[in-house]
Amino acid sequence: MIISEDTKLVVEFMQAYSDNSIRKPADIEVLLEASAASMNSQLMNELIFTGKSVRNLHLKIKKSQNTESLIETEFFKHIDRMKSIISSIIPSDDSEINKRFETTYLNDSRGAVLNLIDLAHDLTILKNIQSDSRSGKLNTED
Repeated sequence: MIISEDTKLVVEFMQAYSDNSIRKPADIEVLLEASAASMNSQLMNELIFTGKSVRNLHLKIKKSQNTESLIETEFFKHIDRMKSIISSIIPSDDSEINKRFETTYLNDSRGAVLNLIDLAHDLTILKNIQSDSRSGKLNTED
């Protein structure tokens, strides 16, 4: 998949906004590019929202003493939703990307969950940029 300059600029902006804390920049580029190519911004927005939810739930679980909680159940529902959305976004005709995403995010391993948590971190930054932009807190005219 060829990543457009616009998509690269978005990820560069995310890096600057987050003090270079993006964990999965190449995968964010693929997801943004694929959703733009398919003209499905609604699905990408749903992934961003779900990712932010996963991040918030993960932080609550880390603070909680009770590991068998309702929060953990909700966390895994959102993890499954992230997987479903990612499967819908990635292009089916690109076997290299499909294999990479299957190995990294879409299997049922602990490693995949940890990678989804990292991706959720990045999606949270994207959601925060959207929110700051809408509220006028973000000055993009420089």
